[in-house]
Amino acid sequence: MDSVIGKVKKLLVLAERGTEYEAAIAAAKAQTLLMQHNIDLSQIDPGERQVDEQVQEWLLEAMSRRQIWKGNLAHAIAEANFCRMWWLGPDIKLVGKAHNVEIARHLYIYLVEAVERVTKEALAVERDNYRDTFYLMRPRAWANSFRLGCTHRLCNRLLEQKQRMEAEGLPEAKVSALTCLEAYSRESEVLSRWIARQQIQLGGKVKSQAKTSLSGYQAGKAAGDSIRLNRQISARYSTRLLRG
Repeated sequence: MDSVIGKVKKLLVLAERGTEYEAAIAAAKAQTLLMQHNIDLSQIDPGERQVDEQVQEWLLEAMSRRQIWKGNLAHAIAEANFCRMWWLGPDIKLVGKAHNVEIARHLYIYLVEAVERVTKEALAVERDNYRDTFYLMRPRAWANSFRLGCTHRLCNRLLEQKQRMEAEGLPEAKVSALTCLEAYSRESEVLSRWIARQQIQLGGKVKSQAKTSLSGYQAGKAAGDSIRLNRQISARYSTRLLRG
């Protein structure tokens, strides 16, 4: 157990001090080890702060106006990674333990970029297929509906991923379903205490009325299946981090 705790300590240090890519990899690996061995962060160092004091608040994205598709995506990512999100005006805020926030933040950036990429690609296809009537389709409204549809599918996939983990655990990492459930319960309790103390009103997934283009929305849902949810973390690189 001491060797595992030592590895987690190294990873958490790297999660705080490494490059963005190194930090995301280290945080994800630390989370897996913590779940695999059913360790709470309070066990890592007796001199650490209380568990609920390890929670941090993070500005995930500042915007001039609310973009519902981004809020829904942030909500799903937070729920799947031991975090919570809420709106502060038009801005998206995130709360969780540092290593969980790092994972959620990295995944949010990756998925937002992926949604924007497939939206741009889909618009180009629509422009080529309907050259004479493209601008009559209201391209901006079509693109917004596409993003909503794409995000709707991604949110469902993230929820399905979490449900599978709760039902099956992480077989490849030898983490049982019971360990996953205990981890979610423990983290949820810590976050609930922090949120209650801060008197924060959490935001959740919002049903938008902006589906002005049904074809755009349906095309977006289909595109949501083409985006990979994994964090592109190299097993070889993770092993090298542990040995370092």
